[in-house]
Amino acid sequence: MKNTILLLMLGLSTQFVNGQSTATNFNVQDCNAITHDFYSELDQGKVIVLDWIMPCSSCLLPSKTAYNLVQSYATAYPGKVVLYINDDYANTNCTSISGWVDNNGMPNSTKFSSAAIKMSDYGTDGMPKIIVVGGKNHTVYFNENDSEAGNANKLQNAINKAIEETNAIIHPKADNLSISINPNPADFKAIISLNLSVQKTFDIELLNYMGQIVLPIANQHYFSKGDTNFEFDTRDLASGFYFIKIGDANSFKLLKLSVSH
Repeated sequence: MKNTILLLMLGLSTQFVNGQSTATNFNVQDCNAITHDFYSELDQGKVIVLDWIMPCSSCLLPSKTAYNLVQSYATAYPGKVVLYINDDYANTNCTSISGWVDNNGMPNSTKFSSAAIKMSDYGTDGMPKIIVVGGKNHTVYFNENDSEAGNANKLQNAINKAIEETNAIIHPKADNLSISINPNPADFKAIISLNLSVQKTFDIELLNYMGQIVLPIANQHYFSKGDTNFEFDTRDLASGFYFIKIGDANSFKLLKLSVSH
């Protein structure tokens, strides 16, 4: 009988720790008095990393890990992967929260002190507690407490999965340029087909999911107006997902490429 009760308690505890798989909406102002509707921002293609802090010293390392990961996506996904930091029970004011966050080197984050943003919706409380949410179904891809909340590999994998499923991958800038890639998936080579309405000098780069340059395909290459094909070797690339970035610092497009050997 005792064993049965223990198993039931463990089952309930596990369910509660894991929390819900779909995010709860909120509509609140951040510490800069800007209103955020959680679902609306997710529907716009954002991947949101939500971090509850006390603030406390034990919160710092996992929070910094999350912050650094979010910042690493800024090149490939400007404004798409964001970090929201909220006081755990909204009993610390915005001045204190913002001071702690900024003084610990996380200025490019959005700060809240709102009881409407409840970590209890996602299982047991943690210091910190971090979740990753994305997609029109508002799916929770990561939900961890305390030191495990700063597990960089699991956190990065969750962000990558959320990005892939939210289609936050193409930045339709460079209106004078249309591109396609074939074959896709690619095995030993890929051909980039471009059509330019004007002559232009572009960089072409292969990026990984972190926005880091894996292969500089072309540097300051001159392209004539009209159709152009550009072939490059993929046989030495590891199987997985990449992005082709074409353009310059002010005007560019990203296109997803799958490599499969």
